[in-house]
Amino acid sequence: MRVLFRLFSFLALVAAILLATVDAIQSVAAGATVFVRFADVLTGLDPALATRLAAWPGSLAGAFGESGANLGSASVQWLLARPAAAVMLAMALVFWIIGYRRSARFSGLPAA
Repeated sequence: MRVLFRLFSFLALVAAILLATVDAIQSVAAGATVFVRFADVLTGLDPALATRLAAWPGSLAGAFGESGANLGSASVQWLLARPAAAVMLAMALVFWIIGYRRSARFSGLPAA
């Protein structure tokens, strides 16, 4: 399972690097700072994906109540408005943390 999360982390990191490269090229071409929103990337993959993702927290109203659904909807809207490279970097970090394995510590040795 850890290998799977490490693979997801690697793929998210590669996607973040590609998206940052696209942002840099567009920024140089426009002469101003340009960031691609995460919603635009999802719309490019599937035109209905961003709207389905935005409507998803409303379907959880039965489990978390109306305030939980409103908080989830606000969180998803906030995430969709962020730059795609930053979102993918954060996803890579989260996947790496999940797949991280601490090395065995030697006990009984001096702490020098």
